[in-house]
Amino acid sequence: MMKQFLKATGVSLLALLASSGFVASAEETETVTPNPGIWEVSDEDTTIYLFGTVHILQKDVAWRNDAFDAAWDSADTVYFEADVSAEAQKALEPLIGELGVNPEGVTFSSYFTEEELALIEAEATPLGLPIVALERFRPWLASLTIGVMRIIADGGDPEAGLETILGKEAVADEKELRFFETGEQQLRFFADLPDEMMAEMLVEGIQQTNDFPNFFNDLVSAWQAGDVELLGDLINGAMQSSDETIAEVLLYKRNANWADTLETVLNEETGTFFVAVGAGHLAGEKSLQDYLAEKGIKADRL
Repeated sequence: MMKQFLKATGVSLLALLASSGFVASAEETETVTPNPGIWEVSDEDTTIYLFGTVHILQKDVAWRNDAFDAAWDSADTVYFEADVSAEAQKALEPLIGELGVNPEGVTFSSYFTEEELALIEAEATPLGLPIVALERFRPWLASLTIGVMRIIADGGDPEAGLETILGKEAVADEKELRFFETGEQQLRFFADLPDEMMAEMLVEGIQQTNDFPNFFNDLVSAWQAGDVELLGDLINGAMQSSDETIAEVLLYKRNANWADTLETVLNEETGTFFVAVGAGHLAGEKSLQDYLAEKGIKADRL
């Protein structure tokens, strides 16, 4: 179970925020003409393309188009959120054990009411995760583990995630790889949030799945069609409904930091750069484009 968790979370932190998966079915999305959002930022000697990804998909979901291929082929350097290579994921195993386990005398069950535990059990037990198997886990780790197992049960394949696909292509094309964050930073975004807040997010995520069973397919279809407004409502709205602090930590602060990095690239480097980050970062309020705009840097949609 831990290996499956590492394999998926290495490419999918934001994809698992609602704790019940983020997976598109080829059957349900194949009729959508691929038009995922791509933006261009440039000055006299530097071009930066911004592309929003989906971290985990089922195989054979259509998403490439001519605009993507042209931007990708022209880039010499690619930025990802973090390194998702097998070596980097393996290095995270001890840290997950350190950050994800409850202190002595505290159990997973202690964070929830009986009614909430029943809700979690109904979701997790069919996935091979009875409550007893989660008792040592802090809520953030349990939440992500349930999300990963839900994705796998629904046919999701981390190897079909865009970061994994593009990472391999970048290496094959001999592009330079750069990362905005480390795996440890990404884990600590979750681990440093209050346990009670993450427990609430877990419950709300399961409730959301029960209330809107097509939520994630709608989300990926919006991404696939390039409907950025709907995408922002679905992704960012889901986080904000839990707690604004979650959106601040997992979206807004990171977008601001990445905008600082790209401003430096634009001012101090030459060439063509491709930025591939979770689609939620390029949609809704306080997007990466918004933080760039505050610096006087315009991102034009292709």
